[in-house]
Amino acid sequence: MKFVQLYQKSENTLMESTISDSCSTFIRESEGKPVFKILPHVSLYERIKIRVKNQNNPLSSVRDAAFNFKKFDNRALEVLTHKPPKDFGLYYIFPVNGYKFAYNTKVDDMISKCESMGDVLHDHDTITEVLKYSYSIENLVNGLEHANKINFFNIPYYFAVNASLSYDELYGRLI
Repeated sequence: MKFVQLYQKSENTLMESTISDSCSTFIRESEGKPVFKILPHVSLYERIKIRVKNQNNPLSSVRDAAFNFKKFDNRALEVLTHKPPKDFGLYYIFPVNGYKFAYNTKVDDMISKCESMGDVLHDHDTITEVLKYSYSIENLVNGLEHANKINFFNIPYYFAVNASLSYDELYGRLI
């Protein structure tokens, strides 16, 4: 084996070890079910920082009240629970420990639905109640099996792994 190949294998093993440690909650709670995101080309393994969104967004306070989030830092990530037909730029996503999540088995895009409800209702208490009873923040596996998208919150960064790798083999190395 050439030195470059040996070095690359060592780097991959180190990154998998980091993912295993930093994302252990998701790895355990997902029970081997992947989540996906389409990203511009990144390397085989990548640590991706989530930018802080506008702190004065009224939608954030409504969402925080609905899900009992405290001092929410407005870092959110929306992921797919099913592999799309085209897998160009497709990555497995691993949110770091400390995440919170919400999903709805009937609504695909939580952010735009909340914004459109806000345009129509103009009543944050009503929107809070709608979110509270239509989105689940429990049982991640149920969301992975029945929702199209899951929103992860309260994470400063996540790991992306190119979906060209076998998820079963990757998951086996991470647990």
